[in-house]
Amino acid sequence: AKDFFKRPVFVFNKSTQREHLDTFVSKADKLFVKPLDGSLGEGAFIVESNCYDSLYDRLKLSGRCWMLEGVISQVDDMSMWNKTSVNTVRIPSFKVNGEIHILQPFFRTGRKGQIVDNAGAGGILCVIDEVSGVIKTDGFDEHNNQYEYHPDCGLKYKDWQIPHWNELRGLVRKVHLALPDDFRYIGFDFALTPSGWDLIEGNWGQMI
Repeated sequence: AKDFFKRPVFVFNKSTQREHLDTFVSKADKLFVKPLDGSLGEGAFIVESNCYDSLYDRLKLSGRCWMLEGVISQVDDMSMWNKTSVNTVRIPSFKVNGEIHILQPFFRTGRKGQIVDNAGAGGILCVIDEVSGVIKTDGFDEHNNQYEYHPDCGLKYKDWQIPHWNELRGLVRKVHLALPDDFRYIGFDFALTPSGWDLIEGNWGQMI
């Protein structure tokens, strides 16, 4: 799993002791924190090291389970779309008779000031050609607004090339084939970092 998921990760639940959290946070300058029972970026936040002292009490008092991850550093080609969020690629992957098929991947860009790129949080989606990695549509949000250009940064969606696309296609195949056979459909999310594509998560389904 470490070959695909390159960030430190920690699950906080009702049995987590303060010293266990302290040991984990001592290794990171900044963390992305999200509730395990949430979706669409709801409840997620970024915490800096100068706020670690109060983090245990904040999570404990919430009564929820949380996942803490090292913050992703994305390449400039991705951050130029929106610097406050990690802008990701969703790859719907289907395993059929041992073969991997990619159907209608899409690029997700956040809005200025947001820390997530989810459409449910106001992010903008556009469809990627699964063979070439070139964006083939305008951007759309979940309110049916259409954007030829990103409204904050001014970049044009259509005809933009996703960097290192063939590398990502190959990685999707490796990740999916490493999973049990009954994992037939996964919506993978990836971010492009200076060290290559980094797996964000795998989703059991998607709503668009």
